[in-house]
Amino acid sequence: MARPQSRPFGEIKMIQQGQSVRQMQEITLAEGRVNEGMITSLDPADIPNGALRLAKNVRVRFDRVSRRPGGILLTPTKPNSKAVLCVYYFKKSSGSEFFFRATKDTIHSRAGGVWTNVPPAVTTLAGDESDLMQFVAAFDRVFFVNNGVNPVQELVTTIPNYKVLNVSEATVKTNYRFLTAFFNRIVGANLQGGSPNPVQVGWSADGVLDEWNPSVNESAGSGPLVDSPGDFSDFLTGIFGFTNIMLVLREQSVWIATKNPIPTNPFNFYAAFPGVGCDCPYSAAVALNNLCWLDTRTKTVWAYSPNGTPEPIGRNVEKDILRAVDEKDRVFGSYKPDENEYTIGIPLAGAGITRNWTFNFRTKAWEYDEMEIVSRIADIPFASAGLSIDALPGTINELIGQINDLSPSDVSAYLRMYGRTDGEIVLEDINTYNDPAVSGSPDPNSGTFSTELESKDFETEEVDSYFSRITLKLRAYTSGSVRLEYSKDGKAFVVAKTKTFTVTELNKSSLLKFSKVLHCRRVTWRLVATNGYFDVEGFEVKVYPSGTYRK
Repeated sequence: MARPQSRPFGEIKMIQQGQSVRQMQEITLAEGRVNEGMITSLDPADIPNGALRLAKNVRVRFDRVSRRPGGILLTPTKPNSKAVLCVYYFKKSSGSEFFFRATKDTIHSRAGGVWTNVPPAVTTLAGDESDLMQFVAAFDRVFFVNNGVNPVQELVTTIPNYKVLNVSEATVKTNYRFLTAFFNRIVGANLQGGSPNPVQVGWSADGVLDEWNPSVNESAGSGPLVDSPGDFSDFLTGIFGFTNIMLVLREQSVWIATKNPIPTNPFNFYAAFPGVGCDCPYSAAVALNNLCWLDTRTKTVWAYSPNGTPEPIGRNVEKDILRAVDEKDRVFGSYKPDENEYTIGIPLAGAGITRNWTFNFRTKAWEYDEMEIVSRIADIPFASAGLSIDALPGTINELIGQINDLSPSDVSAYLRMYGRTDGEIVLEDINTYNDPAVSGSPDPNSGTFSTELESKDFETEEVDSYFSRITLKLRAYTSGSVRLEYSKDGKAFVVAKTKTFTVTELNKSSLLKFSKVLHCRRVTWRLVATNGYFDVEGFEVKVYPSGTYRK
């Protein structure tokens, strides 16, 4: 008799076991790498075998999934307990390096393991914790804005202090929400203050960054970006200078500016893409040759390369990302160049938790982290102090490599930092698998995070099928434990097996096997861990086809 076409299993070898019992071989239903990230836009049974319905507190890089690193507190002790609104690194042409931490009304610099207050020259900043800050470097100088609450400021590194630009010119307002450097100037967008104009762009004089008054220097100026009456309601939400062009984000469109050889009219602005915009201003981040941002109006995450077209990169998880957005102006973004990863941070309303969604441009994979009270993310070239042997996790026997390899190198590399609402800055650290606990947190397990991987739904077309085995291939780097669970409906999970990694199993592949005959048409596996550091290198699901198992 011909085999039914609905069977997905391929050829099945028949084995005779006596005259009355017929037994088929156990066969592989699915196997492969888990390297396609999280996909929730499709039915869990329809996503690819290598994708996950949940990828929480992990990293999807290359051909495997890894538990994400923990973190350590930046030392010395925080200078105050105010929410961190910006972390900024600046290197002058002389080679001098500066590291700044900014809150709503304070700025501190860190050097030699000491925090130093950077006072105002005249007026203290007047923003609040919702006024995220943006720093820009131009001509070996540092400028910043605080969501348009104060005029454009210069942070003078030689004194140090910060001061308002163009103080003597009271007729020219520079309370811009957004700032960039382009074409020998600094350029602001979306004017706030006494007479706000959310469609205005203003720029400093050519090579004279302090002067914004065109009556003093005709190469300074400002004006609204308006081609049609509808542009008056299309507010500016970001401005970014690239080498040859400048990108302007608006709520409902993307504009481009090119250079004009006319000092009094230095830019040519035009609408490049109407209909695609950004309404989460601080989610925007400059990535590798493109700009990324979240837009709730078009309900996805976009990546735009100059001279290209905006590409929706958030389709796989956009519903889950948008569901968490409560206040658009509190959403923030960052880009990690060495890993080619763009991250969107979304504080969860009333939960004290920030969900950080990360997209890896190499693997095209999404995952998310959950961290306590994160207010800003920065990816900067920063050399952190090395860990002492006493600070390393685990035992000496578990450590891999040489002593010189145990602590982070003093050579600057891109390091991810998390500013928190309690004033702390957390450094991502591969040598620990917990986050620093939050002082006074109502959670007794503050700092401990759970890694969770939830597979697709593996289904058969048989009315009466038997799942027989789930196998995961793991590689552990520190002692720890993982728990494998399974579900027949994708909702209620049952503990299948727990594995503890010992010293003899570190830094080599091992198998986590669960063998049990499950009478069902659908199986989902889930891996849970609250400690250790490991990779998931692959999986395998085996079945007995219909009618082949006898109790």
